[in-house]
Amino acid sequence: MIEIRILNSSILYICATKFFNNSLFHIKPMFNYILTAAVSLLLSLNHYSQSIGLGAGLNISQLNFNSVDTTEFGDYKSVLGLNVCIHYDVKYSDRVGMRIGFAYSSKGFGYKSRYNSSGGLAPSGDVAYSSSSMVESETRLNYMQLNPMLKYTLPLGGKTALYALLGPYLSIGLKGNVSERQTYAYTDNINPVNNVNIDVSNEDEIQFGQDESGFDFFNYGCTPVIGVQFNHFFIEAAYDIGLNDIQTNKEDDFKAYDRTFSIKLGYLFEK
Repeated sequence: MIEIRILNSSILYICATKFFNNSLFHIKPMFNYILTAAVSLLLSLNHYSQSIGLGAGLNISQLNFNSVDTTEFGDYKSVLGLNVCIHYDVKYSDRVGMRIGFAYSSKGFGYKSRYNSSGGLAPSGDVAYSSSSMVESETRLNYMQLNPMLKYTLPLGGKTALYALLGPYLSIGLKGNVSERQTYAYTDNINPVNNVNIDVSNEDEIQFGQDESGFDFFNYGCTPVIGVQFNHFFIEAAYDIGLNDIQTNKEDDFKAYDRTFSIKLGYLFEK
């Protein structure tokens, strides 16, 4: 049994270090220190009850801004995304434990702005001209996320338990894209031949950390989680509270922080 647990922990450690040490990601030393400390602790706890969980669910993500008023720029909206996770839990007792989790998490935000204008007077009494323009965009930011967390479990009887987790999260940008649609309409009620309607759509790839007006390669914050386990199944709700400005340009007063609510279903393999 101990050999099996050590093997599972070792596999988790190797997978994690392979990812975080990949030269493509230029990982900061802090990430390696935290990862090594967390996994080393798990490797030393083989005589405790352990489990591996697999889960998947949905994210509802948006941006939270500092005191700057963003309404003058347009409306920012929430977007849906996917999250897929694997986590390794160790129980010190019936109530206290810890977890280290890895997740693929799709986050982002939506944006919409609209501008209308009109003027003049046509012989018919109608407005001589009018124009409207609208920009709609959706930004997708896909991350690999590490969550070392403390866990508290409240047994409810039988094979049912309520639990809560709390800990930091560290995210690394994998890829992203921005899809945008721009529409413009000009109506001339005097000379209709001048009417114009333009509808343009495009999509651009996001290179994390490489564009001065783009998004930072690293994202970190804290995550509270509540969950319910019934037999080998679990359901969890979590809320990522970003603590760093996700933009690469950090010189102006406009700061944007990640806020993501997620819910997932999963299955536990217990030992």
